[in-house]
Amino acid sequence: MSLSEFRIIQTTIGRFHHFHLARQLEHFNLLSAIFTGYPLSKLSDETGIPIEKIHSFPWLQTPYMARGRVKIDWWNWLNREWAWQAHQTLDLYVSKHIKEFTTIISLSGSGLVSGLKTQRLGGYFI
Repeated sequence: MSLSEFRIIQTTIGRFHHFHLARQLEHFNLLSAIFTGYPLSKLSDETGIPIEKIHSFPWLQTPYMARGRVKIDWWNWLNREWAWQAHQTLDLYVSKHIKEFTTIISLSGSGLVSGLKTQRLGGYFI
């Protein structure tokens, strides 16, 4: 495999350093996609990554981020479960988009299913 065939998918529940990495991968034509739980409306200031490569799955993460404003953030069990479910559903969403050999870089908790699928297809999981 040549470097031009090497493509990377990233998974992150939020923004964090993964968007900095995505910009660098895009610069070297290595980025296939970045999947995030963050809503696209909060990513409008991200530059250097084509919008068609940013895939948002905000359905659990966005309400989780807003839970303090509606005063439901004081139940620790709910916070933990909600965060876990947001990570897991993002991971399942990503796994459905993996169809061929690739490399996936996932932030903790957001890549077990998609990482295992990537490995079954002969790819790499970081």
